[in-house]
Amino acid sequence: MIYLTCFLAEQILKKKKRISPDLGITFTSPIYKNDKVIINEEEIPFDIIKYIAKKKRYSVFIYERNKLKPIQLFSEKTNLFYKLVTYKLNSAPTIQISGTHMHRVVGTDPWSDAKNKINLIAPRKSDLGLDSCTGLGYTAILAARRCKKVVTVEKDENVIKIAKLNPWSKELFTADNIRLIIDDIQHAIIKFKDSAFDFIIHDPPQYYHAKELYSRTLYAEFYRVLKKEGRFFHYVGKVGTRLGKKYIEQIKKRLLDCRFRCKWNEKSLGFVCFK
Repeated sequence: MIYLTCFLAEQILKKKKRISPDLGITFTSPIYKNDKVIINEEEIPFDIIKYIAKKKRYSVFIYERNKLKPIQLFSEKTNLFYKLVTYKLNSAPTIQISGTHMHRVVGTDPWSDAKNKINLIAPRKSDLGLDSCTGLGYTAILAARRCKKVVTVEKDENVIKIAKLNPWSKELFTADNIRLIIDDIQHAIIKFKDSAFDFIIHDPPQYYHAKELYSRTLYAEFYRVLKKEGRFFHYVGKVGTRLGKKYIEQIKKRLLDCRFRCKWNEKSLGFVCFK
């Protein structure tokens, strides 16, 4: 299958000699003909390329066997619309849920942002880590490349369906040292033993969408399952001017109440904490 975006479509229309058919993971040389382009034996009419370049900004499509399909779905169960989008050429995409991005896309990209978070907790080869909100699996994948094993928890099966179609998420389903659990982290965490993890990554949706993931109760569970001197990163994100510093201080107070030692990291927009 070929992954098409407006950025790739623009490259094809300019007849670039090297392009990526999978959002920047691998590269190939297309064959240009009068009314079509051939990429990895897939023949794609220029009419489709022009349509994507002009009409479909940021969406990610799959082209396979003469069919063009956007990577998106609507769930009647959650009443939410899920869509894979990208804002750069040859870059890891983000998932958009009913118009809200699940990754940072301003001033960075989802993969680079995930790398920064992993660097803050510095996984070691012998470490066992917990990733509390899987999403597209970028933090779990990057952590697993550096440690013994990662357990990652995601409650929304629709997000996982999108991840399975995302080439940048492939290792989430193929890496031997990643265990994916479909469950709410609030339910899953009570099953873990005390001091089970060397590090934890907590990258929840925005506070307005999931207040329960910013609760003192959940923070206490994170403290319980973290080993002594273990590292805990909690992404918070940008805060509206109405709440501002007060909002950050409220989260910090809950973390301190649960006995974490924590420090705000402006670059990552989150707290780096230790037990």
